[in-house]
Amino acid sequence: MPEEDQHKVEKTPFEIYKVLKDESRLAIFLYLMTNQKLTLKQLSEALDKGKTTIHHHIRRLEDTGIVIWEEKKEDKKKLKTRYYSLNFNLFKEVFGKETKK
Repeated sequence: MPEEDQHKVEKTPFEIYKVLKDESRLAIFLYLMTNQKLTLKQLSEALDKGKTTIHHHIRRLEDTGIVIWEEKKEDKKKLKTRYYSLNFNLFKEVFGKETKK
């Protein structure tokens, strides 16, 4: 599970726009807007891009605080699955108003 500090990232609107100007990162952002929490594999399949490519772009979105993740244990094999979602708190802090979840 990510540290709570990861959820509090001070960014400016310009920094957010700069990261989202990339077509692949924007596609991930828009897909997460409509699909809440997804795994790397689900994003890869939905956007028809390799997992390595998606992971690279997810890292940039994480570094900016746009995307956060949580891990859930799978019952059968005791494996952890990482689910990615948008950090709506960041948008509230940066743009100063509520955003839809």
